Amino acid sequence: MAGAAKAPATAAPAAALAATDLIAVSFIEFFGIGSSAERATQRMPDVLTSDHARAATAAGVVLGLQPHAPTTVDLDVYTWAAILSRSKHLPLSTHLAETPEERRFIEKGTGPQADFLQRMGVWDDTITSNVGKGRHPVAHLERFLRAIKSSGGAIAAHLNDATDEAIEILAAAGTHVAYCPRASAYFAQHKSFGPHRYRDMLAQGVNVCLGTDSVINLPPSVADPSKQNSRISVLDDIRMLHRRDGTDPATLIAMATINGARALRLREQAFTFTPGEPLAGVIALPTDPGTMADAGDPLVAALLSQEAPSLLLSCRNSGFTRR
Repeated sequence: MAGAAKAPATAAPAAALAATDLIAVSFIEFFGIGSSAERATQRMPDVLTSDHARAATAAGVVLGLQPHAPTTVDLDVYTWAAILSRSKHLPLSTHLAETPEERRFIEKGTGPQADFLQRMGVWDDTITSNVGKGRHPVAHLERFLRAIKSSGGAIAAHLNDATDEAIEILAAAGTHVAYCPRASAYFAQHKSFGPHRYRDMLAQGVNVCLGTDSVINLPPSVADPSKQNSRISVLDDIRMLHRRDGTDPATLIAMATINGARALRLREQAFTFTPGEPLAGVIALPTDPGTMADAGDPLVAALLSQEAPSLLLSCRNSGFTRR
């Protein structure tokens, strides 16, 4: 997800991604609410045809759309993004149901988020025509989420705030959830919403994958609590979930691999050992003999270990292509 609140939308991060070995979608993040809504829709066509965009797509990087969140993007702009996504086959993602402040803004139209929009100078009466209607954030975006279902479904990041009704909507709309466990724990969202309901979502057929959010809000290093953990790693996320929740290792591996591939519209076979199919990559995880003996299962031992992985095979030398 590439963007910043006070910076215009750009495909420059996608061009930078093209120079790496990473397989990814670069979601171009944009903001558009109140008086800033029209500017957001007018600028995006130029971004998608820019030199950066052409260089990225020529290298096989997929561009996606990222309307930031329902607190910063009007419903009309979400509708416009859904239409653009379908017409150009662009994956689509958004932040959703992340904080108590978001819930208050969508339900009541008040609180810190409203104050923020006023300070940014974008507040106008069009905002109150959509928010303050007593809806949960997921219900607020239900029409948008359903509009994307036939194109592969939108990705909704976080979903810390998930009611039974919200999970039903996500399942019906084919929405993929990118749960960011370390970010959620860092901001203590469980104190507001209770434990994250990712297992309930999986049980109801929601495709839950994993996100890391940002290096800024990672917890201290497990190996050295006096130091900030500087590694953005889905491996660290599944290790955390296994330690904290006792989640089944096979479920966690799926969340870290094929579930994410499905959300990003990548070939799922490349994230399994499928005969004749190029692999996206292979890593090795050293395990302590004592831990292995206690765990009795190499996968459990790998999740209990704090050792860093070694890259054995990358997409570049496996024959896998970004396309």
